[in-house]
Amino acid sequence: MVAALLVLAACSKENASGSGGSESEIYYKKGYDSDRKMQHRMAEYYWKTAMATTVNSTKPEDVEVYAKSACRLTNVLSVRGEYESALEVAVPAAERLEELQCDTMSDYTNLLVYIGCCKSRFGLSADEANQSYDRAYKMHLENIEKHRTNETYKNAIAGVINIAYNCNETSNYEDALRWTKRYGELISQYEQRTDIDTDYVDKQWARYDIYQAIALEGLKRKEEAAAVFTKFQNTRYSHTPNGKILAVDYLAAADRWEEAADCYESLEDLMEEHDAGYSLEMLQKVVQNYQANIKAGRLESAKAVSMFVCERLDSAITQMRRLEAEELSTIRATEAQKAVEQARISRMKQWGGVIALAVVFALLAAYLLYRRRQRNRMNQAYARLQDAYDGLESNSRAEERSVTELEIARGMETLLKPKDLPQHDAVDMYAIAEKASEPGGDFYDVVLRDGKLIFCVGDSTGRGVGSSMTMALMTAMFRTVAATESQPDHIVSILNQTLAGVGGENVSATVFVGVLDLESGQLSYCNAEHVAPLLIGERMDQLPVDDNVSVGLYDDWTFSAQETVLAPGTLLFLYTDGLTKAENVDHEAFDERRMMGEALQSVYGLDSAPQPFIDRMSATVHRFVGETALKDDITMLAIRYGKPAKVQKIK
Repeated sequence: MVAALLVLAACSKENASGSGGSESEIYYKKGYDSDRKMQHRMAEYYWKTAMATTVNSTKPEDVEVYAKSACRLTNVLSVRGEYESALEVAVPAAERLEELQCDTMSDYTNLLVYIGCCKSRFGLSADEANQSYDRAYKMHLENIEKHRTNETYKNAIAGVINIAYNCNETSNYEDALRWTKRYGELISQYEQRTDIDTDYVDKQWARYDIYQAIALEGLKRKEEAAAVFTKFQNTRYSHTPNGKILAVDYLAAADRWEEAADCYESLEDLMEEHDAGYSLEMLQKVVQNYQANIKAGRLESAKAVSMFVCERLDSAITQMRRLEAEELSTIRATEAQKAVEQARISRMKQWGGVIALAVVFALLAAYLLYRRRQRNRMNQAYARLQDAYDGLESNSRAEERSVTELEIARGMETLLKPKDLPQHDAVDMYAIAEKASEPGGDFYDVVLRDGKLIFCVGDSTGRGVGSSMTMALMTAMFRTVAATESQPDHIVSILNQTLAGVGGENVSATVFVGVLDLESGQLSYCNAEHVAPLLIGERMDQLPVDDNVSVGLYDDWTFSAQETVLAPGTLLFLYTDGLTKAENVDHEAFDERRMMGEALQSVYGLDSAPQPFIDRMSATVHRFVGETALKDDITMLAIRYGKPAKVQKIK
């Protein structure tokens, strides 16, 4: 965000206003207006169109539009982190301006700065970046020497700001100090003018202090960095919301997290000052506030910030999707309008020079050809219609069969799903089974017998009726075996022999079976290649599991059992891999890292009772996937043994 503001400041006022009313100038202005409204895709489209309409023109007004559009487009791409794409725009544009001997323009100088910044971010050598920086700086000084206006000074200052900022961001701290020094020299020269903007000067000295402090901190010159930061605090700008957010860059680098968290309290003031909504871009700032509070040990504040983000995330995503849809619609409408106009012009050119006799012969030939083509098309259409009809009958039969299979699978799932979990004073349980768009093979069950809780969670391979049949067999066998058997490895062995005996090739299931002694808390368990459960108490760990194979693969496999003792208040969380494999609209998986991050909140003080725990996990994964349909079942079972020794609270 800061980089974007600095880069935009580097463009001159003439770039913002523009002049004339040519087609290319109109596209440039539309791009500028779209960018101010945060419609970056629209801005990118209009600036690309402006460049395309002027790329072959040598008219001064067209070259000016080309340079301004290239400068703005490079900025948008670099701020978005697309440094390779930014170079693909900026380098050819700079070369073209050099060929046209227009390399004295301020936009050309800005392009050199962008090229240097993108090269350093793209992993190229520092020498290549410094060549672009030095050339741009030399041109800024030459421009100041010629004109000595407020605008030339501010353009030069903005260019050096970007260079110093980028050197700090890429950890080139020695170069950052060198460019910060030049930054200070330009501010000092500007201060000598009689018509200066005092607020602007105060703001620039504040930035100068922060960039210098960050570079010194990066070079391990901590005392000098702290002294420079004290100078920053003496500026008026440091007490504004923007100034406090700027201070966070140094405070984070210096690990002064409590002060960083204090500065982030001005974020809401900044939002009100700019009348900005909570977009995804602004929520990223709020997430940084969360991180600062965590590192500062302010867990209560971090919890409040996390709830704040959760409450506004859906609306921010909806807003982003709406804006993207509007931008895409506008782009399509514009392209369609251009196509219609081009077609109209093309038709006028085609008909303009045709003489009457040629038209008569052309029409006669066209008529004969039309009759012939019509006959051919009718024959082809009839053949396609016949093929479609034959296919429709085949598809109808296949669809009827698919619907029947789906009804059978859903019926088995409903019939075998546990109606109610058993009740006991020593244990608290909760489970949910969310079904995918087509039948899957998740199953779970819990049996209470002789003071022991016997439970399982599993997932059969495949989809549809076959998978549901495997699920039904596993559920029925577990209930039968659990009525008499209390050794988890024996239960899994019987399930394995049953499935291996009736299943064909590629028929298998992962399963976890546990037996919890409700008096002692001893947990005996056997895991057959299922995802490892989580143990959540004063800390969070994955339950260690042996390398057993899935059931149904080898009828003679010897399964091993393991044991552990659950402390009172410990939550055992079992789930199927449909939870971590759930995908959003961008085909990004929810994955284990996000799942564990949500589970970890119970360690930090959120309610660790089974139902609130699973409800939070379910809500989190559904926020992540949005309206995307689940491709795999999600089954979750949470069991808490006893009560916690004390209520966990955030300090």
